Amino acid sequence: MTQMMQPNRGHWAQASLLAILVLATGCPPSDTGIEDIDDPVRVNEQVVVEPNLLTFGPVERETSESHPFTIRNEGDTLVEVTSIGIVASDAFELVDAGGPFQLEPGEERDITVRYNAANLVDEGRVSVSLLGTEFTETVELVGETLIPVLQVDPVDLGSTKLTCPALEQPLVIRNVGSAPAEVSSVLLAAAPAGWVSDPQTPLTIQPGAFIQLPITMATDMAMVADGAASVSADDPGSPHQVSVVGEVSAGQDIVVDLFEQPEEPGGIDILFTIDQSCSMEHDIQQLSAAMGSMVAELASFEADWQAAVVPFFQGCHAGAYFTRDTPNLETEFAAAALQIGNPGADDTERGLEMARDAVLAANGGCNAGMLRPDAKLAVISVSDERDQSAPYDRGVPDDFSHWTTYVNEVNAVVPGTTFHGIVGAPDLPLWDFNEQGETCAERGEGYAQAISATGGLRLDVCESEWTGHTAALGEAIGEAAAGIRWHLTHEPIAETITVTVDGVESTDWTFDPESGDIVFGTPPAPGSQIAVSYTDAESC
Repeated sequence: MTQMMQPNRGHWAQASLLAILVLATGCPPSDTGIEDIDDPVRVNEQVVVEPNLLTFGPVERETSESHPFTIRNEGDTLVEVTSIGIVASDAFELVDAGGPFQLEPGEERDITVRYNAANLVDEGRVSVSLLGTEFTETVELVGETLIPVLQVDPVDLGSTKLTCPALEQPLVIRNVGSAPAEVSSVLLAAAPAGWVSDPQTPLTIQPGAFIQLPITMATDMAMVADGAASVSADDPGSPHQVSVVGEVSAGQDIVVDLFEQPEEPGGIDILFTIDQSCSMEHDIQQLSAAMGSMVAELASFEADWQAAVVPFFQGCHAGAYFTRDTPNLETEFAAAALQIGNPGADDTERGLEMARDAVLAANGGCNAGMLRPDAKLAVISVSDERDQSAPYDRGVPDDFSHWTTYVNEVNAVVPGTTFHGIVGAPDLPLWDFNEQGETCAERGEGYAQAISATGGLRLDVCESEWTGHTAALGEAIGEAAAGIRWHLTHEPIAETITVTVDGVESTDWTFDPESGDIVFGTPPAPGSQIAVSYTDAESC
């Protein structure tokens, strides 16, 4: 930065007036009558200070670095530097400034500034003042030190209720400095919380990196946590202390589902709704060819089953009702299932609606005899498109709230009905698939919600081989028929589930998180009263 020393404006004015008078009269100055003009000589003082910015480092801690700047008199008169000082920082010092000094025209002097390593970034300035003027020149100073600087975030574990999953959040420690940081200890104080695993100190955190140490809060008793975490390290700001808060309160929802094992097995009815779009021909052939796997699984449970195929929009079945005694079942099933192009087999992408209509038509309608007294019901929808049951609106393609209507209406006829589906996987597009393009199906929305709500199986229609699908369906349906598998009414916190059979706690069961079912190792005895108690996940 350069600042010019300006000449005295009064002198310039007088000199200009003198020149005008000389020109006007042609006389020498002594004849003008103006003899009291002081110092008619032009003054041209100019002081330069350079550079106007000094940068230091990055330097190691407990070291220093020095750089000079220059003060130069480029004017034609003597100047006197009255003071040089450091402003706004203790990290810088003048090495050889000395006291006030003078500079002859053309003379210069170097002044050395030393930076003593201190903070990550230090800023200050040198101020230079001259005698008899308001002149003040500055040199900006910036120093960097290679040091670790830690930032530790407060931890809010949030709130939950008794018996819900433990609260967990990480303690995040960041190194925003320029050198590695060594963490020597991490402690929790005055908080009913603990480490998932003890931090193995010392811990090294590189510049720009961070670590996360998990903190958990148990939910076995109601409490309010108001504690702190203390982090000690080799950075200047250590130790770092941040708050750790969380709350566990009462008021969770405890659900008790009651089931009764029938005195006599009532069997299970199976209802297939099959999309008859042209793109489904190969899928229907695969399903028919794989029916033997389902029959074999059902036989392993000695299940008394009956199956109907509904390929028509109106909900009426095709062919006979199939049982374990049906000869040539796969061939007969294929004849009933494949109705593409036949009357009534259009607009069949509405499998949930077809299931509802089929159930309603079982009471004296076109499906008389399809539902047997005391039999359970399993619905299996097969489609490569989303469910388009009324009032599905193609203009609002992501609204599938209609599924609840059809599930509820089917369950009003046969309580506890389970919906299964061989449909599009969750990662597929919602509509407009191309069989020859990137996907083989649409995402099976509508069906997916019904399946999830009732604990059914969702199987991928795009799989190239379906014997695994039909075997899985046979196993799930067989377990339901045998009283091994029971669907819970709410999503449970798995760790809170307890099961009793006739009032005695049982351990002969597992929880299937995909279906939301309790699955017994062996069927409870006929007539048994089954109670399943758990915390409702939605209340947490």
